[in-house]
Amino acid sequence: MGFTSETEDFTTTGSGIFTPTLTTSYTITLIGGGGGGGQGSTATNGVGGGGGGGGACCVKTVELTADTPYTYSVGIGGLGSSTGDGGNGTDSTFIVDETTYSAGGGSGGIDGTGTQVGGAGGTSTNGDTNNSGGTGGDGIAGSSGGGGGAAGTLGVGGDGGAPTAGTAPGLYGGAGGAGATGNNQNGISGNEYGGGGGGGTGKTGDGANGYDGYMLIEWTELYKVYITHQ
Repeated sequence: MGFTSETEDFTTTGSGIFTPTLTTSYTITLIGGGGGGGQGSTATNGVGGGGGGGGACCVKTVELTADTPYTYSVGIGGLGSSTGDGGNGTDSTFIVDETTYSAGGGSGGIDGTGTQVGGAGGTSTNGDTNNSGGTGGDGIAGSSGGGGGAAGTLGVGGDGGAPTAGTAPGLYGGAGGAGATGNNQNGISGNEYGGGGGGGTGKTGDGANGYDGYMLIEWTELYKVYITHQ
């Protein structure tokens, strides 16, 4: 007998169905979508918007039954804004029986005309590992907030600053996108997967998009080894 490791990854956002062909233990890794960055101030030149929060990471090992359909969703990154606050990232989820394993999306950053606060990082629930995403950086006069880093299997996401991006610990989570310095500058988009987007500065500086979420499923299959004697 021998063993082979199998994996299937999911990067297309939205809902779907996973139907295993084998009854065994599966390890499911989920990363939530990153939040989008907020627009710069429409009232004051140079004031920056907040960065989007990073997506969370949830890891769960659970037994799945062959030929049974399981519903999942891969989170969408929040849109950066040219007119206000950044959009929220959405959750990545996997449902087994009555339990939903969830890696939350990061919240969008607040625009520079408002409080300029960075978006909160996502949180995860029901996993064996539940790591939170980093908070987006707050905007200030002259700089916008960087996006929070997404969490990974190795730890929580780093918080953004102004204009620095939050780091990602790995595996699978991405760093945030940097904010901007100066007037009327756009933020930088979050990184693969789940990084929050940086905020924009000034009256025409746009916040950047958060990166989409992710799902990975891993399992081990048993196979027979035949030995032929000559």
